[in-house]
Amino acid sequence: MQTIPYQPDQWREILKEITEVARYSLKNIVSQGLPPLPSFYEKEFLDIAAKLRMNRILEAASKDREIFEKRLSELVTSSQETISGTRNLLETFNTEARACLDELDSQLDRIFQRNDGTPDLEIASERDLLRDMGERFTRGITLTLNGLKRHEETLADLACLIYEDPLTQILNRRSWDRDLEAMLADMTTGNEKDKALTVVLADLDHFKVVNDSHGHLVGDAVLRQFAALLKEDFRSVGKVYRYGGEEFGIIIPGLSQDDVIEKVESFRERLSRSRFTANHGQIRLPITASFGLCTWRHGMSTASLVDRADKALYAAKNAGRNCVRAFGLPRRFEGGDEDVGLRDLRLFSVTSPCRKEGPPPPL
Repeated sequence: MQTIPYQPDQWREILKEITEVARYSLKNIVSQGLPPLPSFYEKEFLDIAAKLRMNRILEAASKDREIFEKRLSELVTSSQETISGTRNLLETFNTEARACLDELDSQLDRIFQRNDGTPDLEIASERDLLRDMGERFTRGITLTLNGLKRHEETLADLACLIYEDPLTQILNRRSWDRDLEAMLADMTTGNEKDKALTVVLADLDHFKVVNDSHGHLVGDAVLRQFAALLKEDFRSVGKVYRYGGEEFGIIIPGLSQDDVIEKVESFRERLSRSRFTANHGQIRLPITASFGLCTWRHGMSTASLVDRADKALYAAKNAGRNCVRAFGLPRRFEGGDEDVGLRDLRLFSVTSPCRKEGPPPPL
């Protein structure tokens, strides 16, 4: 079992944070009239920890699960590769075996008749026996191939469970980490000047008000609809992920930062005109979101790229929500992975200035 390398004094601080989060969680569950079941409590606990940005708690709570899911993912991937290789080999063998059987059958047909045209009964018996064996052999191969195909489909379904978010049916955080690492690895090969990669983080505004006023089922409906809108709008330019809670991520390769900003701003305006529904249309909610983005520069790691997008998102939230912020760096960025700090953060709004607004009233 792997452990998280915190010092004793750090663990004491974490325990204090856990106590605070647990108190808020129980208070919220009671105020919503929810039964204090483990599933409700766990969800509320993680939601509050994420809201308070208590990353150490989230890391400690998810570490064992991450280890298990990583091992499961590796097992599924290796099994898929093994079955795929076996199926390809068997299909090749099946083709060659059928060709050999057809050729042998043709040869037996040629010697089936004697020179005077009289059938040789002994050869005919051998021929029929060989044909029967060939049919059973090829039928067995077909059944085996069908079985391998079913196993591949099962593994594909399992891979979906590993890499897709079950609530919103879009890619999950694990897919985000995997895809972003692969894309950044590609960015560092060849001519980097001709490549572009931007990450966008989107966070629903005042989402806790939705959960507190209408319950988690309505909140879940909002998350599903928001994910569907994101996927519909960005499928042509990138991939959409559920980053965690009410936070979503978009990876957009190949577009300049200005083009990404224009695309995100267009979506933000569309979102602000939309209404989210629940309870068969009885509940209609105006929902907005804040967006932070950062475009990759030479020397940035995965962690630093995402961290800068997160800082831009935090700036959008702090400015009043329902706006877009981008993390700007000097043109010549050679800083590698060190933290450039907020003094180097050039944040700009691509919309009219954000307004300081309170949460929407309960409906």
